[in-house]
Amino acid sequence: MPEVSRRRGESHPRGTRLPKVAVTGACGRVGSALVPALVQAGYEVVAVDRVAWAGSLPPGVSFMQADVTDASELARSLAGATSLVHLAGLPSPLRFDEELVYRTNVLGTHTALKVAVREGVDHVCIASSVNAIGGAYSRRPRYDRFPLDEEHPSYVEDPYGLSKWIGEQEAAATARCNPQLSIASLRLHFSVPDRGFAVRAASEMSDMVRKHLWGYITFANISRVVIGALEATWRGHEVFYVVASRTISDEPSEALAAKFYPDVPIIRPLVGTAGFFDCSKARRMLRWSDDGQL
Repeated sequence: MPEVSRRRGESHPRGTRLPKVAVTGACGRVGSALVPALVQAGYEVVAVDRVAWAGSLPPGVSFMQADVTDASELARSLAGATSLVHLAGLPSPLRFDEELVYRTNVLGTHTALKVAVREGVDHVCIASSVNAIGGAYSRRPRYDRFPLDEEHPSYVEDPYGLSKWIGEQEAAATARCNPQLSIASLRLHFSVPDRGFAVRAASEMSDMVRKHLWGYITFANISRVVIGALEATWRGHEVFYVVASRTISDEPSEALAAKFYPDVPIIRPLVGTAGFFDCSKARRMLRWSDDGQL
């Protein structure tokens, strides 16, 4: 696996600006937290969404109203950008029509990647999901081992998870045809402001919490890992799990595994309330750590 070094960050001269980054889905929960974090990190940001930006734009941010499934609209939004963070999409097969979720997510990612190549973007960061292998929306999720890593096969059943898995395949194909690109597909989990919010929300989720392995990720951590992806020097396409290092449960993780997944082998000890997802690849290649950010 290639090693990462900083393209930007510490080596960037004080007082100068970093290249422009476009963020689709910028008005959503994750996007609205990411945009100011990117500005704080020194980026010029183009916020892109189908809905209008609420309130006044922060300094360093411009807004373009566009549908990511429309290539001409998206091309106008990406003009002059050197990086793209693609967050736009429908987040659940429960809250939206299944066919609409699949069509919007698959076509949106296809269009975003196609336009990014045309506009000369060199770094793309895509919001995938832990559900790309199946999980929360599966009838009975299948896990071959714990903790999960990026080499685990996909047993996805639902249209949302399938749309995310297809998005990863689209990204891999795009990278093969365009070796100058760096594309990171981030398998995000339940995105929340903090662990306390996740714990409270989990009490209303029934068996979905068990299916998605008691995981979550904070907005602050998503912002940190996105910046790491935008600063990476490797080329090609890589998939990364981005999940908090501890679960939302106070019960030891190995006890949870024994109770709910007794037939799944544990290939590395899950000490205390350690998470069920191996995020070491993101730590190694994106220099990401959720220490102190739970």
